[in-house]
Amino acid sequence: MSENLTLYEIHEGLRYAMEQYEEATTEDQRVEAEALIQAFAEAEVKKGEGIISYLKVAEHMATSAEAEERRHAERKQRWRTRAERLKKWIVLVMQAAGRKSINTPIGSMSVRGNGGAAPLQINFDVLEPHLKIVTAEFNDACFHSFLHYMKTSGAPEPRVIDRKPDMAEIRRRLKAGETVAGVVELERGSHLRIE
Repeated sequence: MSENLTLYEIHEGLRYAMEQYEEATTEDQRVEAEALIQAFAEAEVKKGEGIISYLKVAEHMATSAEAEERRHAERKQRWRTRAERLKKWIVLVMQAAGRKSINTPIGSMSVRGNGGAAPLQINFDVLEPHLKIVTAEFNDACFHSFLHYMKTSGAPEPRVIDRKPDMAEIRRRLKAGETVAGVVELERGSHLRIE
């Protein structure tokens, strides 16, 4: 019997051998069918053992790959952190020396201003009420009470889910040159560009 039989072929052969055994009319036919049944059963066990071994190896390899992936991710993060730390240090040194760029035969480094809107430091408690966006959760009774002046007797206070400043309106007012209580516009900072 070939060792390259598929599980399907083994099961079909086993089914055929069982039928031969059941239809056997002589002792020789039964012995021959039993031998065939035993051969297919052994082939199934061997095939099953091979499949089980392969599956165990595949699971082990997947677990090892996950561990290796974590190790590589940690290593990648260490290298990124080192690079960012060195870039920040170079920016400070270049700014202290009054240098905007350094050119070398293999490339250049230049200090560039960070783009985008300047970061804001916001004291939410001092911020004007109409510049605050509050998300709250109400039960139905509370919502209806809220619609009738929220502070009426017995109306439960809503549970505050989120409070955040209205950044678009704050930035619009800052851009228009207005002072907004509780808001300080910070420096954008700078970064090192490598070419």
